[in-house]
Amino acid sequence: MGAAKVLSIAGFSVISGLIGLGMMAERNKTPEERAAYAIKKMAKAADEMKGSRVHRNVVFDGYDVSGQSFTYHYTLTHIIDGKYNGADKARIAQLMHQQVCSDRRMKRFLRADGVIRYSYRGKDGADLFTIAFDDALCGLKS
Repeated sequence: MGAAKVLSIAGFSVISGLIGLGMMAERNKTPEERAAYAIKKMAKAADEMKGSRVHRNVVFDGYDVSGQSFTYHYTLTHIIDGKYNGADKARIAQLMHQQVCSDRRMKRFLRADGVIRYSYRGKDGADLFTIAFDDALCGLKS
């Protein structure tokens, strides 16, 4: 699986842009207020994308919000019966870690105690895996 395909599967470029929309809040707000604002903007943009195909084999199903945690849900339409290559998951997780943890907009959200999760399931609805990012995982916690 090529890097471009893996990043498309992860939906990273779309998500990074959504977070960027939310992090344009005023500088005098607390990190928590900025994170809440970001989540509101992310949710609005995600609502517009719900059900769309973000890659040939990936559909964006929706999202969940819990506090300052935002989870994006995807279906990998070419996977059935939970038959998924763990090595592919590891490659996706590694590439996403590099992308999420180096993106300034993502880092700003994570530093505000935000958590971003990407949850994937197969065509049959079986949960495949979830990848989560927070400030500690990205080495941002001092």
